Amino acid sequence: MRNSIPVLLVFLALVCFISAPDVLAQVSNPSQKPQANQDQMIRDLLNEVRELRTIVQRIDTNGVRTRITLDRLRAHQEQVLSLTREIFDVREKIVEAKTRQQRLNEIIPELKKEFQAGLKPRREHDDAVAEMEGLKQREANLIERETQLTADIDAAKAALADLNNRLDVLERESIAPTENNLKPPVKKQQ
Repeated sequence: MRNSIPVLLVFLALVCFISAPDVLAQVSNPSQKPQANQDQMIRDLLNEVRELRTIVQRIDTNGVRTRITLDRLRAHQEQVLSLTREIFDVREKIVEAKTRQQRLNEIIPELKKEFQAGLKPRREHDDAVAEMEGLKQREANLIERETQLTADIDAAKAALADLNNRLDVLERESIAPTENNLKPPVKKQQ
């Protein structure tokens, strides 16, 4: 697109310059007016070319900004998705830890009774108590991780919303009429 814009501008200028003698030939009074009209047409054409250049530069700049914003948007979407998966995994592990703790809460008193009755060695009871303590610590760590992930997801979603707003602004800028493209085209003088 970059190479086609200058070619387009040169082509427009050539068409205007080639058609200028035809327009001047239609004038009935070939006195001083043709030179003044031709000078005015050249100025008008130059102004239009400058306006076109400005519009093309603005479009090019908006295109670059849009591509950068879209790339960042995709990266943030992937981050939110990854964090969401991770938080689901953490929550699943919390449920597993709580379930195992409930089971151990039922087993530990039985093991204690069986140990006191001499049916089971003390080691089984002590292992169950140690596992319970480990599960409590693991649950606390998982809950802390869940809290951190929730904050990270909220921050990533806020960044995602900001990027969506930026894209909306870029879209409005590319669609909205500007002062330059509201001006009527230069009319041929007859």
